Amino acid sequence: MRWYSSLLEDGRDLPLELRAAALRAYGSVANPAGEDALAERLYEESLDAYEATGDRWGIAELLMRLGSSAMYRDDCERARELGSRSLALARQDGYPSTESLALWVVGEAECRLGNEARGMELIEQSADLAGEIGFQWQRTRMLRRLADWALEHGNVSEADRLLQESLRLSHELGDRISAPAWPGSRRRRGESSGPACFGERSRPRRSKERSAPGTRSARSSRFRSWLTPASSSSAGGRKVERCRSTRRSSTRAP
Repeated sequence: MRWYSSLLEDGRDLPLELRAAALRAYGSVANPAGEDALAERLYEESLDAYEATGDRWGIAELLMRLGSSAMYRDDCERARELGSRSLALARQDGYPSTESLALWVVGEAECRLGNEARGMELIEQSADLAGEIGFQWQRTRMLRRLADWALEHGNVSEADRLLQESLRLSHELGDRISAPAWPGSRRRRGESSGPACFGERSRPRRSKERSAPGTRSARSSRFRSWLTPASSSSAGGRKVERCRSTRRSSTRAP
């Protein structure tokens, strides 16, 4: 963190594009270090710089990161608003990794605002898109999130299927620390299925070959097929929790 701080302090005359990238990277280091307020301030400054240069990928990326920061402050309305803006821009310009992350931000915000079915549908879309583009770090965490939801609604076989795939991907990534356990045991340890902070991914090329929105929506219908009105209130005679709040994850994106 000191390196980034020195760079920005000594490099006040840096080109605006480089300053925007340095602020973004500094924020991605501050997040897992527990410096949430600092990270959010850095993201805001980075967004201003990207807007000044007209860098639309940077704008979409920083809107998504600020949406995540707002959610961790329990400002879910702002998280949904920023995440939705990021999602619209990422879809319009073809930035699929940012789109997948923005889907997670909006989905989690919807869950915490009480719109569980809609929120989980967006989270499943995030998992599907991450799988399409090879963004396995994101997919494995979204599968864990979906497994929690399946188990809460009494669908043990679906939870097991999702966790098995998440475990396989975690092992392929060499991610032994956050490899999935059974959802209930993970909740007792206070771990999160969603990413709280975003490491530095390479700038993506615009995606030209994309699945039509209707295709992803059709795949999401498999989620709705077992989320019945009856299961939204009980599962096996027990009351099901509302979408659980997201907690900090110390794992950074690759």
